[in-house]
Amino acid sequence: MKDKFFYEIESTSIDKFTLVFILGVLTGLKSKTLSIDEANNLIFKPYYVKFFSEHKVSKHVTEIISKGCELEDVLDLAPEKFDFNINELLDETTLELAKLEKFEYSNIR
Repeated sequence: MKDKFFYEIESTSIDKFTLVFILGVLTGLKSKTLSIDEANNLIFKPYYVKFFSEHKVSKHVTEIISKGCELEDVLDLAPEKFDFNINELLDETTLELAKLEKFEYSNIR
């Protein structure tokens, strides 16, 4: 039996937590320490756009996830634009993250 890891967070912090996670995935893609398949399995698939939309994650965050879903197509069809698109998403994610309040430690368990 495989061990499982669960992380619980208050809904008031979900946007920030998700953006931090996305930032990590994008950084992994940029540094080539994560593959596009890993990134898709972690966050960049249409399932997650729908899931997060249904769970009150902001439209800005779900739009970033949606744009991340397009990265595989960029890599396949215009690989010379892949790094540019990663940087654009990193910038967009960082800007959204900067708008949010600090985590309250009581919100994280």
